[in-house]
Amino acid sequence: MELEQNGHPPHERILRIALLASSNLDMLPPLLKEGLAEVGLGAEFYVGGFGQYRQELLKPDSGYYAFKPDVTLLFWDALDIFSPLVEKPLDYAAGVAESQGTVIAEECTDLISLALKRVPNQVVLINDLAAPAVTSLGLLEGNGPWSVSAQIEQFNAILRAKVKEHSPKAALVDYTGLVARSGQDQWYDQRFWYLARCRLGRPALNALAHLYVRYIKATFGKRKKVLVLDLDNTLWGGIVGEDGPEGIRLGTEGIGLAYRDMQGHILNLWRQGVLLAVNSKNNQADAMEVLGKHPYMVLRPDYFSSLQINWRDKATNMVAIADELDLGLDSFVFLDDNPVEREFIKQQLPQVLILDFPDDPSQLPAMLLDVEAFDAIRLTQEDEKRGEMYQSQSKRKRLERSAGSLEEFYRSLEMHASILPVDSFSLPRAAQMTQRTNQFNVTTRRYSEADIASFISNPAWRVYALGLEDRFGDNGLVALAAIEASGDAWRIDTFLMSCRVLGRTVETAFFGFLAREARTAGARYLQGKFIPTTKNDLVKDLFKQHGFEDQGSDHWVLSLKERDIAIPDWVVVN
Repeated sequence: MELEQNGHPPHERILRIALLASSNLDMLPPLLKEGLAEVGLGAEFYVGGFGQYRQELLKPDSGYYAFKPDVTLLFWDALDIFSPLVEKPLDYAAGVAESQGTVIAEECTDLISLALKRVPNQVVLINDLAAPAVTSLGLLEGNGPWSVSAQIEQFNAILRAKVKEHSPKAALVDYTGLVARSGQDQWYDQRFWYLARCRLGRPALNALAHLYVRYIKATFGKRKKVLVLDLDNTLWGGIVGEDGPEGIRLGTEGIGLAYRDMQGHILNLWRQGVLLAVNSKNNQADAMEVLGKHPYMVLRPDYFSSLQINWRDKATNMVAIADELDLGLDSFVFLDDNPVEREFIKQQLPQVLILDFPDDPSQLPAMLLDVEAFDAIRLTQEDEKRGEMYQSQSKRKRLERSAGSLEEFYRSLEMHASILPVDSFSLPRAAQMTQRTNQFNVTTRRYSEADIASFISNPAWRVYALGLEDRFGDNGLVALAAIEASGDAWRIDTFLMSCRVLGRTVETAFFGFLAREARTAGARYLQGKFIPTTKNDLVKDLFKQHGFEDQGSDHWVLSLKERDIAIPDWVVVN
């Protein structure tokens, strides 16, 4: 990987991040900047004044609105926004105290709505509240007419519902879980509070910055796609070739239960759209007997998109998996108990992320829960069906190898393409494709759901998504085009396609559709631009191959009066 002088990958995007907080968090932006740089994201910051979040959000001419953020981090602490109730709960009449959670939640959610109304093309990250471990009520907490914790719980329930209404432009940050893992005694620093009005200690600031980076990374598509697994002493304890299927450690008690629980966590990743593959030095018959027949095996063969079980070196097998799935190795994560095999992959294929393997197998389930490479804030329909889609992909490849010619193969697939404007249902997948598609992507512009939503609402833009079905099943949404209509020309801002449908002329069908729509709308030209990256050399001649004329500087134009792009007759376009 090419690195900048600071050792981090070059920035794919510079984000404008606003931080509005109920207490002093001035030390947080440098930590965020460093963490984001590690995942290839740059950042410029606007930090509101101490406790000034209300003023920043209410005043239309505030510095916050002039900044026009891509991301807003709206941080509240229960000790701040519930301070009167926390400090003097007995000053409230019982009925008034019991309504504070609702009153404060409604005020705060109104501020969120206002921020999104005035800056619609952004994502707002809002944390839930961690109730203080100790309040001035002492043992009266929960045993009398007053309960600080109950009001904070009410606040969180209202906040969750409101954030869900605003999704995808808003997301809830699990601050409660973060504080619980660290422990409140280690989280807050009273000295910082009294000297600088910062409630959080240095370890807490580091942990909060790391959590924010995870959410921002997930928002802008920095997610791995494939988990590659060894078998012996990884998915189960022992060596099947020596111990036999009955002798391996996998069951409902002891360490065998730890391996089974870990498999359960891996299955949850599969259900979130993570592809699974096996890379194991083993006798295939022995391994398949465990995968297919062992009574306590959670992960059956059908869950794996590729099974490389042989005696070849694991780097060769890893490349074979990438070829079979049509995915780049930089989207792979590898789990293997053997440090020699991990080091070999690290040296031969540095693009692959290698997980550390715990010395104690009882830690495997917890280790899997801590893997951040597959973080996701939302799941699309394609995520939920991705494993099944790639199983169908294997069947297509076998058909391609047996076909007498490419045209025969195309026709035998019985392809039906549905091309529709992107709407609220397809919006998450549309944004996901811009963030995760690298090879077949002419401009590689990364867009959030808020960005795509702004295009959809702009009458000068057309955003189309292409879904593909064939005889083997539904491929889901696999291609996207974002067009800006300007005068007599349609300018292609984004044209991309999933690698899993490469080599089927789907892109030609999509271009043919766009040319037809542009001509119908009265346009005379279809314009495109190729922006080269280290990964999209595959499409450098895409416009030329479809009749566009080179205008220099990687700009291309198609005269709609002089040329047409025919939709292949083996693709039925609906």
